[in-house]
Amino acid sequence: MEILSATRYLFHGQPRDATLNRPAAQERPLGWQPPLAVGEGTAAAAEPELVPGLVDDLYLRLYVRAPDTGSAPADLPGRRDFLAALSAANHGRGSWDPGWVLQTVAEDGRVAVRKDGLIVWTTPEGLRLGAGALQAGASCRVRVAKELRGWQPGYYWAIGDADQDDPPGPLLRLYWHLIPQAAVAYMATVTSTLNTRGIPFRTKVLSDAGRYVRADAGVLYLGRSSFAHVRDALQEMYSLLAADLRPEVPLLTKPLAPGLGLAEDPRHALSFGYHRCSLIAQALWRSFQQGDRNREARMATLAAAFRETGRDPAAPFLEPGSRDIYFFRSKRRGLKDPAGRASTPKIWTRKSDGGLIPPPSTPSSELFLEAAIRIGRALCQGAYWDAEGRCCNWMGRSSGEVIQPGGLVVPAAAALGPDLYSGSLGVGLFLAQLWQLTGDADARQTALGAVARSFPQFRRVSSEAVFPLSYYRGLVGLAYATYRIGLLTGEGALDEEVDALLETIGAAVASPHLLDVIGGTAGAIPALLALRRVPRWGHLLELSVALGEELCRTAVRKGQV
Repeated sequence: MEILSATRYLFHGQPRDATLNRPAAQERPLGWQPPLAVGEGTAAAAEPELVPGLVDDLYLRLYVRAPDTGSAPADLPGRRDFLAALSAANHGRGSWDPGWVLQTVAEDGRVAVRKDGLIVWTTPEGLRLGAGALQAGASCRVRVAKELRGWQPGYYWAIGDADQDDPPGPLLRLYWHLIPQAAVAYMATVTSTLNTRGIPFRTKVLSDAGRYVRADAGVLYLGRSSFAHVRDALQEMYSLLAADLRPEVPLLTKPLAPGLGLAEDPRHALSFGYHRCSLIAQALWRSFQQGDRNREARMATLAAAFRETGRDPAAPFLEPGSRDIYFFRSKRRGLKDPAGRASTPKIWTRKSDGGLIPPPSTPSSELFLEAAIRIGRALCQGAYWDAEGRCCNWMGRSSGEVIQPGGLVVPAAAALGPDLYSGSLGVGLFLAQLWQLTGDADARQTALGAVARSFPQFRRVSSEAVFPLSYYRGLVGLAYATYRIGLLTGEGALDEEVDALLETIGAAVASPHLLDVIGGTAGAIPALLALRRVPRWGHLLELSVALGEELCRTAVRKGQV
């Protein structure tokens, strides 16, 4: 793409005039807004007509990957029959939609409610009020049917049975590159799978079978925080639908698998595709104004445009402050094969100088994973569980020694401590990461058993032996590992345990403490900075800075001794 003037540009080598061939309104997504200037929320100043034209071309030709020409197959069903088939395949019953505000109560008893500028009339039976009476301004949920046919022109929407959070949290968008013949199967698969599991969702598909040329023909909306919990269901659905997906995914989304892309929702009723295409178009215009004439300069300007909005140009599917935790587990990896047998390790050979040569054609990452799987298998099999099956621990080498008859000195064995450095917490963190890579249920269960054991054990240890401001030996490590294990396993309830720990950690700053990496603040600061990226713990930045300043203030510099 090359800009020639304020109205003309080349797109795939073809001259384009921004004043001509604008897309029809139905091609734009619900909530479409004119492009924003680079710098979030700023109205476009003195923007040439070229920029909206660029946005449209980027969106239609690159983002949704719609072809320039081509007609739909002749044997496709008509719109009415297609909608009827989608509705019949929808296994939902409807749910209570949050976020509505009561506007007025009519004399006949009907109630007007408003959400996102839309006003709907319903009966009191169709409302679920929060605190307060049936009066204007009250927050409420509205009973919605299993489907919405006219809400967004060109789309059929299905609403999950499970109630959405109120207020709703950040969302994920999953884009399915469906062929028209797969739309009905997609609707049946998604609604039956997710409703059966009680997972809140919404999904939309194109309502015209002849328009299934877009890489976003089906879009599934899920809560962002639920991905770890929903991942197995997504993989199950994908395995059923993969044969009827085209391989491409929308531009700038993350390809989870061929034909399935993912992006975090930009919120505020914005289309992800138009939002990102707007950033690109305005960056290209800025690059033209700056006189950038080579690809490297244009790419640098584009990367800067993403960074100005707090987004990572290397991961354009993420929102500001977010991390990429989205991937499918490989079906061929695991702690056991389908028959329950241990996997056969690949054979290493030894060089003449004593070094080792890895097996042929085996990437080092695969070798490391195989080693981790074998270690994880041994840890799961060697764990000791309490009577309730909730907590587990391991036996390990202690710092003491035992003198056997005859004077033979052997190392002593003891139960592992609760810490991250040499205790059950570190084992649990390893197994949680292994669970995320392999999907082995034993690894997940044992990881949660390890962290469940660490909490009461830390309370039993004498206060002199606990280092609150230590990552490897103390409570900072417990807080960080608990958060990570909860994130990796989908156990969000562990965040409440972290909240209580952080209060104790904050209070410990005023007490005497160590400064080193193992037992003190030098090791704790990186973990606290990692935790502060979670919005609810943003206050940890101030604590991290204070601890860093303490290290600088108390450092003994060369020549002072």
